[in-house]
Amino acid sequence: MTVSDYFSVKTIKALTSLQRNNNRLWYQENKGLLDEFLFSPAKRMVIDVGQILSRHAEKLVADPKVDRSIYRLYRDTRFSKDKNPYKEHLGLIWWHDLPEGKLSSPCFYFHLSPEGFNWSVGCYTFTPWTLLAFRQTILEPESAKAFKTLAAQINKMDLDFNPPDLKRLPSGFSGPPWTSEWLRRKSIYTWSKTLPNSERTILGPNGATYLAKLFLESLPLYSFLVKLMETGRDLERDNPELMVPRAPMAHPVKKVQLQEDDF
Repeated sequence: MTVSDYFSVKTIKALTSLQRNNNRLWYQENKGLLDEFLFSPAKRMVIDVGQILSRHAEKLVADPKVDRSIYRLYRDTRFSKDKNPYKEHLGLIWWHDLPEGKLSSPCFYFHLSPEGFNWSVGCYTFTPWTLLAFRQTILEPESAKAFKTLAAQINKMDLDFNPPDLKRLPSGFSGPPWTSEWLRRKSIYTWSKTLPNSERTILGPNGATYLAKLFLESLPLYSFLVKLMETGRDLERDNPELMVPRAPMAHPVKKVQLQEDDF
């Protein structure tokens, strides 16, 4: 194992150069640089972190391919005000193997940029049945108590939950005051503050074990979401005649559903 096996100072320099030269000519001329110091170590990181996590999380996908566990750098600029052709950060994702796809499945996410790195655990887009299961969980006294304890544990890890998506409570749902912020969410995920890139953390030969340790500390939330999706599937199977409406859009209209190209 050498320093270059994972991310290094040269990785950060490559991303910094991309930031300063975000154009197709520079990218074409520096594909070799990006492959050596960004994509090759990313593949090793995906595999090694995945091996550690899979001991505790069944059916975890760790696929070291671009557009699988490694997000592509190329951006779809058709509907964006930002016309830069490439992302200036690297995103990696490990997710529970479900047909709903990455963003609708419990997952671990890592974000590397020249400014530092972030990490996340959660499910970015609930299906209608998962959303119903979550709201029922929040309103049932025993499961609500367990969730409050879990949320408090996650907050102690210096992780922030996503803000509520809705301004008002969804129709047909009400509960104790503390439940309001949770009932107004359409998904549950967390995000860390930006942490410094250093050889004591994410850079160098210990990068994979360092990141895996962070993810494992948040494993209770991941496991909760896996069970929540199973509950949603049971609800769907046992209530085939019940039409589950999608949650109403908040007003004024804002972007509440994350897309693949956001990562």
